[in-house]
Amino acid sequence: IAMRKPSALSTAISGILFGASAIPTGVALAQDGDDVEQIEEIVTTGSRIVRTDKFDTAGHVIPIDEVAIDALAELNIADVLRSSPLNAYGSFNERSGSSAASNANFDLRGLGSQRTLVMMDGMRLPGSPAQGADIVNINMLPMVAVQRVDILADGASAVYGSDAVAGVVNLVTHKSFDGMELSIRYGDRERDDGGDISVGMLAGASSERANVVVALEYSKRDVVYDRDREYTAPWQVGPDIYNDTDGISYFGRSWRLTDATTGYLEWAAAADCPTTDGFVGVLGADALGDTDGSVCGYAYAGVSANRAELEKINSYIYASYDVSEDVEMYVRGLFSKNEAFGRYAAPAAWWPSPPEDHPHNPYSAAYLQGLIDDGTITDGYALRGAYRWTTIGPRDNYVTDTQWDMTIGFQGYFSDNVSFSFYGQT
Repeated sequence: IAMRKPSALSTAISGILFGASAIPTGVALAQDGDDVEQIEEIVTTGSRIVRTDKFDTAGHVIPIDEVAIDALAELNIADVLRSSPLNAYGSFNERSGSSAASNANFDLRGLGSQRTLVMMDGMRLPGSPAQGADIVNINMLPMVAVQRVDILADGASAVYGSDAVAGVVNLVTHKSFDGMELSIRYGDRERDDGGDISVGMLAGASSERANVVVALEYSKRDVVYDRDREYTAPWQVGPDIYNDTDGISYFGRSWRLTDATTGYLEWAAAADCPTTDGFVGVLGADALGDTDGSVCGYAYAGVSANRAELEKINSYIYASYDVSEDVEMYVRGLFSKNEAFGRYAAPAAWWPSPPEDHPHNPYSAAYLQGLIDDGTITDGYALRGAYRWTTIGPRDNYVTDTQWDMTIGFQGYFSDNVSFSFYGQT
């Protein structure tokens, strides 16, 4: 549980700032009778004094209200933030093969997600363990719980600390809602099978002294394989491995003969170079420095996933109770379970010293001896294999990211001029 206790220094600074804030702007001081000197205005940009407009006046704020969020028709709140032009330089999204495939974050102005502070209702959210615990996984929050998003597009480290160098994203949630609201989103695609669906519920009730809001959301985004899209599927328009193909690698069943003494280089496809199970047969090795050589190609883009599958279950609860006329107790809870699936093709690796009697070896003993006899290579020649180890199978990646956050706090007023707010978060 994180508890905040003001230090003597912070108390002194707050007292000075509070005293300064009490001085009206444009105060005139009398000097030598009727002489008046105008005092220069001083603007305080960083303070812990509670103000109703403390976020709005810190800099240029770009709001995204609930109407705009619904109009975007995105699957989750991370997609809404990615549509912002302030995120034009990109941010991490659910990508296939990553150990953080269930995560999404916001990169304000391309300065790095670790320099963009993400808050909910003005409170920091816990960082994702999959990204070093200093970057917030926005996928942990159900979109139906979000009432508004405020993006502070200016550096705000003076107010919020070093993690707000690029700015601040504040997710404002529903804290008062009477009734129940159901939402369903469904999307389909023409060029691939990457559909998505989302079902959400927002419900709430209130009385004279108590209020509770609950949000539940389930969403799923299907995996998209490279082979399903014309511009990411493997293709071949000619015989050469590099110049005439895309999505195809010479790491299939290819052998390389070299000699460090003579500088000799030769490529040859394996004696057994299939055209099934991802292999595409014999291709030219011109781009590898051997105009007369060949390689055995493998279409890795026919196996790999381009976009990870993402399945999420998110819940949110907010409850408040008026302990007295001037004191309110509140509880906020978040729970999120995100599961992702991605796929890479079977691993590609060098085979350092394949046995010369291996049935895949395209170089016969007589051929090698002939090269030695005419001085093309020496006895110190080396054989290496560039292989796709399909017997291991594709590299499937399953990621489960479970996060929860609980906050209990009190806020209110000691008097008309003095307010308080403290909370514990875990």
